Amino acid sequence: MIAESLCVSAESRTEVRDKSSDDIDIHSLILLAKEESVLSIVYESLRALAIDDEDKAFMDFTNKGTVTDFWQFMFIARDTLGLLSKNGINAVILKGASVARLYPVPESRKSTDVDILLENPEDFEKADRILKNAGYVNEDHSYANHHREYYTPDKRVMELHSMAVEPTDNVKLNKYVSERFASIGSEIEKKKVLSVVLPVFTDGLQAFHLLLHMIMHFLGEGFGLKLLCDWVVFWNRKVEDGEVQKFLEDVKNCGYEKFLAVLTGVCIRYLGLGVDGTGSLTESGNYIYYSGGVFCERLSSETEDEFMREIIEGGKHKKSGTERMVALKGDGILDYIREFHHQTILSFPKAGRTIIALPVLYVIVLYRFLRNNRTVRGGQSALGILKSAGERSRLARKLF
Repeated sequence: MIAESLCVSAESRTEVRDKSSDDIDIHSLILLAKEESVLSIVYESLRALAIDDEDKAFMDFTNKGTVTDFWQFMFIARDTLGLLSKNGINAVILKGASVARLYPVPESRKSTDVDILLENPEDFEKADRILKNAGYVNEDHSYANHHREYYTPDKRVMELHSMAVEPTDNVKLNKYVSERFASIGSEIEKKKVLSVVLPVFTDGLQAFHLLLHMIMHFLGEGFGLKLLCDWVVFWNRKVEDGEVQKFLEDVKNCGYEKFLAVLTGVCIRYLGLGVDGTGSLTESGNYIYYSGGVFCERLSSETEDEFMREIIEGGKHKKSGTERMVALKGDGILDYIREFHHQTILSFPKAGRTIIALPVLYVIVLYRFLRNNRTVRGGQSALGILKSAGERSRLARKLF
């Protein structure tokens, strides 16, 4: 099913006459799978197709690299968490291996870094000192105020998080998410990922974090198929009713029911999320159920298709490093001003608290926007970027 989704996605970039394997441009399909970071996930399916020796060699090389990276990041996670624990700091691994353990072949889930969330945000500076004393290097190139990026002694990327997700411009929502993750000790459990035991979220909180992570990326730079695959493998297994209920309560409290619906619907249509009862979900009429009740109501097929196109486009931008303006909650001038202010505060979390400094910070953020427009975005006009953001915002308004 994932390979079929890639075939559909590839139609916008190459001529695909029909869906039979004889007519598909296999080389373009392989490149797209790599671009979407799912080549190792669909490796066996693609290997079964009629592909030439050069493509086979490319796939084998890429797959071996993914497996090698997986194990390196696994041991970085183990060693970093062990180092923090030895110094009295509790933490949990986000994404990465915590989700990879759910795949039939955990090593097939591509990772590019290790994400670790501190159980107590007040431990952040202490953890920073411990890591630096152990040889971790923080070059402080990130403007994010919710995590800090380090290079491990073997030059791999590790991110230390004080918050589960980046704050939004919704103060009430930020407060709920902050409080939700404030006392997570009882919702962390040890799970064996192949031969390594790591602390991960219990299923209800894991599902909520996966959803939040996708929403933040959807509204920002976008994301590709890999995160949808995470959603599929998570629900294609039995999740206890109590954990599902906790997750759905969080979704309702945040007002994310429509995003849950379109995300789940797309995964059913394109990526093999089962609704036959072998996993957690079943489908009847326009509703998705779990054994304890209604999981979500499907949105229109047009909205699901629009969402899928946006995911593919988002994955392309993220992979190429091309920045995109965030999706807005409206298309009026006040909506642009509000988001511009929010991005300024995210870029300068400390200085942004000083009202007198805001005009200068606005100028700096505007300069960065125009500079990136010229260099990173290949000279795309500011008007074009705003128009694109407006189109994405129209989809966002359907979902939030």
